[in-house]
Amino acid sequence: MLSAIVYHSLTGSCKKYAELLSAALHIPAFPLGKEHVKEGGKIIFIGWAFAGTIKGYKKAAEKYDVAAAVLVGMGAVSEGSAGFVREKNGIPASVQVFCLQGAFDLNKLPLPFKLITKIKCK
Repeated sequence: MLSAIVYHSLTGSCKKYAELLSAALHIPAFPLGKEHVKEGGKIIFIGWAFAGTIKGYKKAAEKYDVAAAVLVGMGAVSEGSAGFVREKNGIPASVQVFCLQGAFDLNKLPLPFKLITKIKCK
């Protein structure tokens, strides 16, 4: 049985997905580092994408039994996305992997990411 949804959000998309899933499954959602879940509890983890990695996944996987990992990013999602994400993050076959589209808000990015993104967008 799932204990909670734990998320790590940068611009808010992961938080929104966690809240929607929380409402649908009737289980609580917590930001990573502020969760109230017993160590070893079964969770769904939702994290933002950075170069194919799910930010915060490794920390969550060390502490909890992750039933599903969700990557939220700006890249196009395809049939091969989950396989790539699984391999890049070292996610075991027993964990379901999902890739979702996130929102883009330049103003919510931390300064280093904002500068890099401005350069890439030109």
